[in-house]
Amino acid sequence: MLERFWEWARRLFGRGAQLSGAAAMAARAEADYRRADGVNLTCIFASRLASIAMSDAALNISGPRGGERTPRAAAVAEALEDVFSRAQSLTAQALGTGGRVLLPCVADGKVRFQAVGQDRFFVTATRGGQITAATVLAGRTEVDGHTYYRWTAYALENGVQTISTRVTDASGHVVPPETAPQWAGLAGDVAIAGVERLTLAFLRSPADDRREGGVYGVPITYGCEALMREIHEHMRLIGREYRLTRPMLGLSAEMWRDPFDGGETGIARVRRTVQDGEEPFIPIEGAYDEGKTPWLVYAPEIRHEAMYARLDRLFALLEKAVGTSRGILTAPETGAATATEIRAANHDTFALVSAIRRMWEAALADMACAADVLCEFYGLTPRGARGEYAVGVDWDMSLFESSQESFSQLCELHDRGLLSGAELRQWVRGGTLAEAEEAVGKVDREGRSAPDNTRR
Repeated sequence: MLERFWEWARRLFGRGAQLSGAAAMAARAEADYRRADGVNLTCIFASRLASIAMSDAALNISGPRGGERTPRAAAVAEALEDVFSRAQSLTAQALGTGGRVLLPCVADGKVRFQAVGQDRFFVTATRGGQITAATVLAGRTEVDGHTYYRWTAYALENGVQTISTRVTDASGHVVPPETAPQWAGLAGDVAIAGVERLTLAFLRSPADDRREGGVYGVPITYGCEALMREIHEHMRLIGREYRLTRPMLGLSAEMWRDPFDGGETGIARVRRTVQDGEEPFIPIEGAYDEGKTPWLVYAPEIRHEAMYARLDRLFALLEKAVGTSRGILTAPETGAATATEIRAANHDTFALVSAIRRMWEAALADMACAADVLCEFYGLTPRGARGEYAVGVDWDMSLFESSQESFSQLCELHDRGLLSGAELRQWVRGGTLAEAEEAVGKVDREGRSAPDNTRR
């Protein structure tokens, strides 16, 4: 399927190299991440790291230099806030598969972003590490039992970006966009001048792909496949140990023989009482003959400590291979009390989470730029307002720092005149610095206007 789509992309837009191994690997990573028929260790790591990185994160978009939002800043904010509301799931998908591509579109006078897997993202040209041309399988739909695909190609050359859209049938032949009602009215080719980068964003997993100049991202557990297979094998051994300790019932062989009257046998009646559908019954000849005991119970104590000790060590080794501290698959480190101790105990996880947050900051900057360009080109807000916005994120640090200790340090800086009251309020309550300054000013005004009741 991937080879066919790649060939279609080349034929539709007349550019592109041969299918690369990295693109094929991206397709396999997507399929592996979506598997739900067993313990998916990649999914566990991706979900846990996404939860740590994105929990309580707040997106702040203001006007230039932190000022009041302009119409352009408001339009950019609406587009980005819609994406950021899904940040945790998008982060897990990017980490689990290697990346997610965020594509802008204009609908009902607003800019919206659609997330697609990197297995549908065909990079066809790069320059200095920057993607300058790519084709995306942007959509799939069915109309009257027929399947149709929507393709979008981006190309940047000499500051001019060309966006080309095509619709094909299931055989790769171009059909009119009106064939699919939801795609009717799509522009075929659009050229936008004054563009420095493609109007799309790429949430690329920070995992090292161990290649020079790699374009596609790799899953967070890339390179740990052999270790994960060993973990799965050991988990199967533990399951087998438990199954071997199931008790079996030795029943007289008479209960297994067909009754003379053609009715239900005794063993059939017993089987109907078993809840899990297992067959823990063994026929025994002469079970009560002269006091002999032909049936011996085999129920050894499971080697719990040894089996789970090895599993814990394998989990810890996988955490180290991925680049996290203890606490993802194993029990977290305990005993840390101060901010320094907490940070030291979680240093590896903190470093990886910081890389994930930088991934988002870069993607948000690209999305904001794309929304800005499209607002200007389509006149969604008053023209001539390019760059009239500022994007920032307040990241939660409570898992890595002692909030009380950090607050005490900030208060000391404030008392020494090295930190403003607005900055201190912003750290506690979040929001933009302009909002914090307005709130502090309001408190000061109310304090000055309040009557002094201390003297009578």
